[in-house]
Amino acid sequence: MIMMMDGFFILDKPEGISSRQSSQFLKNKYTKIGHVGTLDPFATGVLPIAIGAGCKCIHRLKDVKKIYDMTLRFGEETDTGDLDGMVINHSDHIPSYEDIERAIPLFLGNIIQETPKFSAIKIQGKRSYEWARQGVSKIIPKRVVTIINIVVQAYEYPYLKARVTCEQGTYIRTLAMDIAKSMNSVGHLTSLRRVYSCGFGENHLGQFISCGDLEPFLKK
Repeated sequence: MIMMMDGFFILDKPEGISSRQSSQFLKNKYTKIGHVGTLDPFATGVLPIAIGAGCKCIHRLKDVKKIYDMTLRFGEETDTGDLDGMVINHSDHIPSYEDIERAIPLFLGNIIQETPKFSAIKIQGKRSYEWARQGVSKIIPKRVVTIINIVVQAYEYPYLKARVTCEQGTYIRTLAMDIAKSMNSVGHLTSLRRVYSCGFGENHLGQFISCGDLEPFLKK
């Protein structure tokens, strides 16, 4: 039985369900909860869930970094940018490791990114993915996001494994697709795991951090 009142519970989100569904077991116990950053259904990893008075601390978190381990599959593009979508484009071009080394610096720093149509951003009162599933095309403003670092972990065509450190608001699906396109290829994510989110890492998974213990994570 989980006994807690105000603070953050650090959940290891499983694959196949939304962030909202992942936190439902707490919603059934507490009237006020919120999560720090949404993870796509196919993604796993660190999902901090604010409970009670912890919800008031979300905007005070001092560390806005997020770290993801991603697997990009070259050669196939899907309409969602991940393995849950339908394949809409193919490419036979095989990027070399040198191509990847040249491309990655182009995506560091502040970059302009398109918000994927299959996203949770609200447009005219509905989530973008709801419009997309209805076949309705909506214009979504581009945004500036910050990519701090991209480290290649392994590459054996068609799979590229990399660790991405970024700030809030970054869509890793879009980043992966853009990296592939910059090398005259296409691609989509086959796996995505968040290993760090706004001060909380995998070492915090399964822990409850009360409001009284949150000071190291908050702005002064």
